[in-house]
Amino acid sequence: MVHEQPRGTSRRTSELPIRKLRLGEEELVDPRDASTVDERVALVRQLTREAWATAGLEIPSYARGETPGRVIRPAR
Repeated sequence: MVHEQPRGTSRRTSELPIRKLRLGEEELVDPRDASTVDERVALVRQLTREAWATAGLEIPSYARGETPGRVIRPAR
């Protein structure tokens, strides 16, 4: 039997375990990941620092109200 890949996907991505959950029904702990929330937050912090350092830039420091960003509202 031949299994065709959906257009735009590779064999590798088509074999990923996909779980579809309703918003609010997510598990607080992912049984596939043995790390703790604290470890994952620490990793994000470490990766962020490394990314800024690799770019040769300092991590910006500004007040929360001055944080750059925009609100994009859906068209009506």
